[in-house]
Amino acid sequence: MSTPTERPGGDSVRLIFTYEQGTVRLVSQHRVDIAVTGFDAAQHERPGDFVEVRDAAGSSLTRVPIHSGLDTSMEVFPEDPRGQIVRVEAPELKRVFTVVVPARDAAESVAVVRIGAVGAVGAVDGADGADGADGADGAGAVDSATATAAGLVASTGTADIPAVTELASFALDRPSGPSS
Repeated sequence: MSTPTERPGGDSVRLIFTYEQGTVRLVSQHRVDIAVTGFDAAQHERPGDFVEVRDAAGSSLTRVPIHSGLDTSMEVFPEDPRGQIVRVEAPELKRVFTVVVPARDAAESVAVVRIGAVGAVGAVDGADGADGADGADGAGAVDSATATAAGLVASTGTADIPAVTELASFALDRPSGPSS
């Protein structure tokens, strides 16, 4: 039976990033002794911006959503209180955001990733796509028997193929402490 090991500072890491004109930088990382909730250990992918914890082989262990920080727009409030609040693009502004991720023994690195849907996969009718009923319009739709990064899709419906874009990746600092 294995015994849990105590890590100095905890099993989570607080990461502080900056984001400016499309460039993500890791400013600091600190081990913290807090439980991380709201992370995605499931293998399904949903659209959004995430910090992905990876093992030494680069495989994803968990994803924690980035709730704000990579958005290039901002709310502008009117001087007149009866005026309308508007959202404007401001890509030149520097943003700072913090994410706390679980970082157990296998965690070696983190990556900031953006996940978005590219196109539909799956045919309802016409398995060969010849009748045009499968929605294959050249914009990412393929027959349901096609193997994709998302796996095989059943022939009774469609699914989105998520596009995962890595914006940046960084090594995690190894915890310091007594060696055994």
